[in-house]
Amino acid sequence: MDGLELFGSARQRHKQPVQDAPVVELPKKGRSFLKGFLTNLSNPKAIICFGSVFSLFVGNDVGELEREGLFLLIVGETFAWFTLVAAIFALPWIRDKYQRTAKWVDGVAGVMFAGFGTHLIISR
Repeated sequence: MDGLELFGSARQRHKQPVQDAPVVELPKKGRSFLKGFLTNLSNPKAIICFGSVFSLFVGNDVGELEREGLFLLIVGETFAWFTLVAAIFALPWIRDKYQRTAKWVDGVAGVMFAGFGTHLIISR
């Protein structure tokens, strides 16, 4: 064996194996909406947010028709909002940025919800 042969075989031993990207299985058609809907229903932040917005605008002097109208408005706004969020976060570059800053985004959102909740408690 000459020196070049030894060097070549040593280089081959230290090569890292190339890994294929993981295969992501997409959910069945229509399942994504249901899964997202149930996830948001189980998310206390979303329930508190929309419940507190509803309670701010609905007082004792608001009639039944107005209450139902506000409820439908909030439901429509919720669907529109989460559709927009899903469309934006489906973009790969947005998803990558969010994954890098998720802790900060969650922290800021937590502070905002705490402030909003404190305001609700103090104002009642």
